Parts: sequence; C-alpha cells; structure tokens
Amino acid sequence: HTLIFHRAFDELDSPCDALELLHERGWNGILTTGADHGDAAVEGLRSLLDCAGDRMDIVGSGGIRKGNVAEVLAETGLREVHFRAPLGNTDLTDPQMVTDTVKAVRL
Repeated sequence: HTLIFHRAFDELDSPCDALELLHERGWNGILTTGADHGDAAVEGLRSLLDCAGDRMDIVGSGGIRKGNVAEVLAETGLREVHFRAPLGNTDLTDPQMVTDTVKAVRL
C-alpha cells in the first residue's frame, strides 16, 4: 500500500527530520509545496528530494497548472505532482484543464 502524508507537512519546522520520522513509521511519500505557503517552492522541494533520496516519494503541489508544471518539474527534479483543475467556482474538475496540464508535462 502507498501512504502519502498530506500538506500538513508544510507546517512543520524541520522538514528533513519529519521526513525521517515518517519514513521510519512506514509512510511512502509526502504531498508538499516545499514550504509553508500555497505555491510550489522550488528550493524547498529540491531540498526535500535530497533528504528523501530514493526512500520516499515527494509529490509537489501548490499552484501547479499548465503554465508552470513543466518548469516546476524541470527545476526541482520531481517525478510527481498534484494539482487542482477547478471548473469555475465549483468543486467540479475541468477536464480541459487536466488535459492541458498533462500535455504541458509531456511536451
């Protein structure tokens, strides 16, 4: 089974220490912005990837959309991201936004 720790991780003071603790307790990955704010932080994500090595997956999040997903992946070295694709002001998903974001990654 895969256990991914949610973005509550972004509120912790010592990310690398917390990553070690989660790994020891059987977590496989962390969903994070790499910082304690809403947007993906390139430096923080890179740092977490260094701490994690190949022991845990780091799933980047935070304002990732078609216009920045390729750049975030390239600048951080992430292999996985999580993003929202809101349909207007609803809780529904915009299928075109999903398609466009996936295309941006595969270019």
